[in-house]
Amino acid sequence: MNDLVVAAAQSASVRGNLEENVARHLRIIGAAASAGVDLVVFPELSLTGYEPDLARELQLQADDPRIEPLRAAARKHAMHVLVGGPWASGLDKPYLGALLLGPERSVCYAKIHVHASEEAYFARGQDSCVVPIGRVLTGIGICADTAHASHAAAAAALGARLYVASVMKTEAEYRAHAERLGRYAASHGMAVLTANYAGSTGGADSAGKSAFWDERGVIVAQADAEGEALVVARHDAGKWCGAVNTDL
Repeated sequence: MNDLVVAAAQSASVRGNLEENVARHLRIIGAAASAGVDLVVFPELSLTGYEPDLARELQLQADDPRIEPLRAAARKHAMHVLVGGPWASGLDKPYLGALLLGPERSVCYAKIHVHASEEAYFARGQDSCVVPIGRVLTGIGICADTAHASHAAAAAALGARLYVASVMKTEAEYRAHAERLGRYAASHGMAVLTANYAGSTGGADSAGKSAFWDERGVIVAQADAEGEALVVARHDAGKWCGAVNTDL
């Protein structure tokens, strides 16, 4: 874990405006690069906003040229960037996906536990996703995945020492979400990060409060309920320290 720096991007998205949302991602990636971040995680469906009704119209390919600026930024900064969007599945519905763009390759994770309200729009993924960030195996989850203890447990069983979740959580949902993530961290001895939206998307207000827990389940850094922020956690000399940057 030494020298690993990870960040949750608590960001806002414009409904269905991929070009504008890519530009917003690039701005935050620049701030993350200035902080020496190795992995920055954006919220669920960050490239389109949490807008399931637009999924079929806006679905992306893993090598889609519209996200090439993000791929180029990952290469430029030698950074891993986790973004969310509807990804073409080859089925009648796209996946609710998280695309990890890295300096050398990209990996797409398809949400396994699609929420009941999302089933009309998205196909279910089948496989857990644990990938190396530097030398640290990292498990990827998306929102409702985190409501199933088996999802984090599967990542831990595959060797994950860090578990990251892209989400859209309202105030009514957030307390239970945070309690679960803290419990997963302590139970499996792995650090946990969650990236939530800033502001409203999909007709609902986000709770914000993107956060990072250490391996004991203790919150190291957490954003406020409102506004864009970069929640940065740095592992050095055997412990985590955190900071929240709102100057984005």
